[in-house]
Amino acid sequence: MDKTQLMKIKKDLVTRIKSSNNIPASPDIGTWPSDELDVANVNLVIETSIGTKLVENKLSAQMQRAIQKIDSGTYGICDSCQEKISPVRLEAIHYAINCIKCQRANEYQ
Repeated sequence: MDKTQLMKIKKDLVTRIKSSNNIPASPDIGTWPSDELDVANVNLVIETSIGTKLVENKLSAQMQRAIQKIDSGTYGICDSCQEKISPVRLEAIHYAINCIKCQRANEYQ
């Protein structure tokens, strides 16, 4: 990738990180409901919000790592095996820091 493409990817990643930081950690539920079904529903909403925030935090960390790799000149090199990451993978997932083989191995651990 040339420098212009890398700067465009970096700008996109910075924008995505900023927007993901605007997601609240938990929803505003107002007063705690007294009905059991409402309590169960609120608990589900809170747990879903927490899960979403955890995923967003993980993606944000990967995006920040991709930006570091752009800045250091190692973007497109797998963090795990040091091999080149497929250009198709990088096009689809700009924040990919591992090749598909290493990513799959990491997901199963």
